[in-house]
Amino acid sequence: MTPKQLKDWVKNESQRSAINAQLVMRTYMLEKVLQKISESKYNENFVLKGGFLIGSMIGISRRTTMDIDATMREMNLSQDKILRIFQEILETPTKEGMVLEVTKITNINKGDFYAGV
Repeated sequence: MTPKQLKDWVKNESQRSAINAQLVMRTYMLEKVLQKISESKYNENFVLKGGFLIGSMIGISRRTTMDIDATMREMNLSQDKILRIFQEILETPTKEGMVLEVTKITNINKGDFYAGV
C-alpha cells in the first residue's frame, strides 16, 4: 500500500464508520505492530490484554486506546531490554513497506507490585 493509498483508505474508513481519521490510523498502526510481534521470535512471550485486545476481539471500534497492553512471559524486563526487543521486532519493514520504530519507552504504574514499561 502506498502512502497515498493508506491515506485514502483511512479517509474512506473514517467516513464509513464515523470514526475520527486519527483513531483509524492509530488503530491501523497498532495492528501492524501486533502483526510484527506475531511474526517475531518473541511471539510466545507476549500475552496481550487490555482495551485494544478486547476492542479487536469484539469490535469496539470507538476504543480510544493509545497503547497495547501486554505481559511478558519468561522474561525479566528493563526499559533497555524492552527497547532492544522492539527495535529487533520492528527492524524490518512491514509487508506494505512501512518502517515502524519505537519513539519512547516510559515506566508506568511506578510503585505498583506489577509495574510496567
